[in-house]
Amino acid sequence: METLLKPCLAIMFQKGECGLADLQVFMDDNQNQEWVERGRKSDNPVYRQFFQTAFLNGKYNATKLAIYTRIQNLQNNYSFYLMMN
Repeated sequence: METLLKPCLAIMFQKGECGLADLQVFMDDNQNQEWVERGRKSDNPVYRQFFQTAFLNGKYNATKLAIYTRIQNLQNNYSFYLMMN
């Protein structure tokens, strides 16, 4: 999970003004084209290669779904949602 999250969070921090909903979109291959493209243009060559070659590989689908689901579970809690937004 850390292998997947570190590059994603680095790309999000570079953009700035991102939140959990953005990370959730990043984990959804049907919505994350903009994020993946940012990753492919990263200044960090290791992250750039990760997004060019591995991120969309099906082997990460279970991990992405797990992260997506955990974020959804947090946001389903109305008190947590209000605190974060």
